[in-house]
Amino acid sequence: MTWACQVWRRSWPASGNFHKVSGTCVSPVWVFLLKPNPSSNVKTLTSGLEPSKVRWTGVRSYAVCAMGNTTGIQQHLQCDSLHQQWLERVFMFNLSEHTIEALISTAYNEPGAKTHHVTRLAMNKALTGFFKEADSEDKTCLSVSHSVGFGRMAGLTKTKMTEANYPEHNILALDFPSNYFDFCISDQVFEHIEGNPFQAFSETARVIKPGGFVCHTTCFINQIHGVPKDFWRYTPDALSLLAKESGLDVVVANGWGNREVIGLMRSRFRMLPIPNNPSNPLYVLATRNEPDWPIVVWVVARKPLVATVQSTV
Repeated sequence: MTWACQVWRRSWPASGNFHKVSGTCVSPVWVFLLKPNPSSNVKTLTSGLEPSKVRWTGVRSYAVCAMGNTTGIQQHLQCDSLHQQWLERVFMFNLSEHTIEALISTAYNEPGAKTHHVTRLAMNKALTGFFKEADSEDKTCLSVSHSVGFGRMAGLTKTKMTEANYPEHNILALDFPSNYFDFCISDQVFEHIEGNPFQAFSETARVIKPGGFVCHTTCFINQIHGVPKDFWRYTPDALSLLAKESGLDVVVANGWGNREVIGLMRSRFRMLPIPNNPSNPLYVLATRNEPDWPIVVWVVARKPLVATVQSTV
């Protein structure tokens, strides 16, 4: 399949207009291949241009060719607002990797407090202080695999913590009595379970008292990370199912992620804490959610209270 070709150059100063151009090349020019056309030939359509710096990329349903320089504006055309917004985004692709990295570095290096990295901010904001009202010195919590810090963040600052760290303890068979703890928590553990996740969740439900809570976080979109091994990925619905199959009532099951962060996750910036400034572009990126693209997911569920039946005999 070949494509009909239109060449556009942005007017200057910025006026919201774009110009159809052809002839000898000047910089910058974008060739927008907008629609299939069986009678067109891409080489013929672009033969009047000098593709000294050709770069192809896919944008939505379009293909774009960044060409090297053309002079002569032959026709002036007004774009509708939607098309204009799309073209504005395309022009950003002309930034070099060095420039993009410098811009990201500047955003990361903004002075001020930095607490969470980009894939943890939204989830940690949602769970910070979650159990504060239920927290007390006479409560107990089982922390699975080094999750004490997460529990403190979730509001369990007074509750007594008992640690069950791998490999001394196995979440598939917790060595604690049933109905023993008020809380059971794990942070980014369930993807590493070498066994049945239903069994693991059921064990965390078993050890909490009626009226007690479990809270587990894990991931969906993430690279393989063996600590020591990596087995599973979960959606919020999957965590809800695990909770319900374990006899618990789901309080909240949610996730956070977006497609732009997935790209940032592949860079050296991923694990750096971002500024706590809501106007910082990294903070904005770290709080924007696309529900169909969850990176991190979490669930809070409660064990039902046992009904007391009084005898009438």
